[in-house]
Amino acid sequence: MQTPATKVPIYIGAVQGKGPISTVIKWFQWGDPNTHVFYLRPLANGKYLVTEAWHLPLLRGGAVRSYEVDTPYFLKDEAIEYHKVMVTPRQKRRFDGFLDHIVEKKSKYDYFGILGFVTRDPRTNSLRRWFCSEILVAGLAKVGVYLFNNTLPQSVSPAMTLRSPLLKSHKFLV
Repeated sequence: MQTPATKVPIYIGAVQGKGPISTVIKWFQWGDPNTHVFYLRPLANGKYLVTEAWHLPLLRGGAVRSYEVDTPYFLKDEAIEYHKVMVTPRQKRRFDGFLDHIVEKKSKYDYFGILGFVTRDPRTNSLRRWFCSEILVAGLAKVGVYLFNNTLPQSVSPAMTLRSPLLKSHKFLV
């Protein structure tokens, strides 16, 4: 008798941004307030690693970045909503590796790419620049987890990401 494969979570956080880029994204999303998504990875030391495509510093083109935080609810003035998708340990390692590689390459934020989730134009795609939901959807697709069928990562907005039937709401106990 075969036992079911062990599954582990990948946590996706969402916030309601307040700046000018968030205002544009919110407008493109027809008012949905969740304008930024990121990956939260629990670390062995009890802390968490946040990986995200972030639009600041604006003059340097933003960045895909990772940084440690002490708690999943690390933003002082913003509520964070969490969702999870269950994957195999191998898929999670590959997803982590994909994001780590992009951070190591010092990839930039894809300002032009935001138009991709409005126009659905594949020409907006860049493998050197990423926006927040695109990097998560692409990373999951790379390991065989498709949040949406027949949908390119660059056409998925932050709000749309959270509508995937594969994602389940999650609350961290702190």
